[in-house]
Amino acid sequence: MADKFRQAELHYRRGLSLEHAGRIAEAVEEYRQALQENPQLRAAHVALAKYYLRNGLMAKAADAWHAVVAIEPDYEGLTNYATVLIELKQYHEARRILRLCVDLFPLDTFVTYELAYIDFAEGLYQQALDQLLDVRPIYNDEWEFHELIGRCQIKLQLYDAALASFGRAILLVEDDEQIEQLQDLGSVARRHQEFAMVSNEKDAWYATHGLICLGSNIDDGLNIKPQAAFAWSFEAIATTLQRAAVLAEGHIWRCDQVLALDSQSKPLAQALAQLLQRPYIQKISDPEKNTLVVMAEFNQSAMLEAIAEQIDGPHSIFALSMSSTPELLDDVPDLIGLPIQKPSLPWLSQAAAIANASQELLAALAQTKPEPNREQQVEYYREHHRLISLND
Repeated sequence: MADKFRQAELHYRRGLSLEHAGRIAEAVEEYRQALQENPQLRAAHVALAKYYLRNGLMAKAADAWHAVVAIEPDYEGLTNYATVLIELKQYHEARRILRLCVDLFPLDTFVTYELAYIDFAEGLYQQALDQLLDVRPIYNDEWEFHELIGRCQIKLQLYDAALASFGRAILLVEDDEQIEQLQDLGSVARRHQEFAMVSNEKDAWYATHGLICLGSNIDDGLNIKPQAAFAWSFEAIATTLQRAAVLAEGHIWRCDQVLALDSQSKPLAQALAQLLQRPYIQKISDPEKNTLVVMAEFNQSAMLEAIAEQIDGPHSIFALSMSSTPELLDDVPDLIGLPIQKPSLPWLSQAAAIANASQELLAALAQTKPEPNREQQVEYYREHHRLISLND
């Protein structure tokens, strides 16, 4: 047994030397060899946990920090384990670990801050705000602190206070992306201020995301409901596209050209381009022009990041269907038809069916009559709610 412990220590020290030399992969292998010899070598678990954390391997980092605190639950191990659990949204376990920290270090402000974040994530907004205000003297010069306070204040409908919090945070940062993030949050507060009461889903989606929700022929464009399942007909799609065009005519939004995300989206993009009297393009040749990217279905926020990486220039996103409600997503398109858990299109994925779909959709558009409340739909954004995301 003593030999195994000595071998474990040798592997660990060799790992440290390799890590200092920048030979990270070899160092990690040495740490793992050390733990094979002695699973209780806490220092090797810590080294692996930090490696996983640096490389964004959160689940592995959580396992490694769990092993660390199982051997000896000190402050470093407990707080690191808790913050990784928070990243993984395992709030119940993170709260339990942080409460162990409170027992060990009852006056620690970092633990209080992290508990406040968990309260916010779990919807306990007043409790989170109260805890944050308790530690304000310590974190008053940290922009993230004021951002979290502002987020709590939005949830508590304290919109003036939220704007002040985001303003304070902006004064404390220099990074352009962080400033843009804070400005977006300020827009959320200002959009909420436009309502005496957010009374329906369309209002809520606009207030939270600046989202234009168009609906379809099953609604009037103002009172829109998410659907569990919906089979799009050509007539329903025609209504949605016509509403998008009416808002463009009313100068609510604009684009210079239209691009389909994929072949399934091509009929939508071609029809919308004709309605808007804008060119339908196969690829972007002029990055200065504002491109509308059209997709049949949006299902995860990462899609928007991928599009932004591919399009070097101004653009906005239209999705006919969104397979989740906006409140469950970090980011959403600029315009959508409907949130639908299980949408289906009236055309198949075959090339011939898609080609025919373009003609059928144009025929349905030709038969679609102007809606009697079209001016109300325009006034919703032109007069009352002008802070849509694509105008930020």
